[in-house]
Amino acid sequence: MSDDASQTEMERKPGGRSSGRLIYLVRYVLPGMVAFAGVVVMCFGGETHLEGGAGILSAGLAIYLINWLFRVGVAGEGERDAEQAAREYYSAHGHWPGEGTPDPPAPSLQGPAKRTARSGQSHGSRLRDVHSRRPS
Repeated sequence: MSDDASQTEMERKPGGRSSGRLIYLVRYVLPGMVAFAGVVVMCFGGETHLEGGAGILSAGLAIYLINWLFRVGVAGEGERDAEQAAREYYSAHGHWPGEGTPDPPAPSLQGPAKRTARSGQSHGSRLRDVHSRRPS
């Protein structure tokens, strides 16, 4: 009796042995059998059977592609969750996970920019203004 109870619990678990076999059957065996049945109908029938077999073969391929699209969609959710977790880490710590702590900015060796008494502009910005006004 306990074997039956453990078997049903294993089937309910998302990573159990029975659910793995069921997923394999739905992903690969079912579409393969449907596609194979379509090929058999195409081989042993007349012209109308050829069209019907092509439809059955297409149904097998459609089952496989729907399973593939579902797996791609589920994988994308995991990537989005990881990206969201990385953004939250960045907001809390100021750097991306795996980069380590950021180095403090190096002190400037030149000091603050010199200002002229006449215009309040720094010497470098006055030179840029003079060069930008030159005719070409």
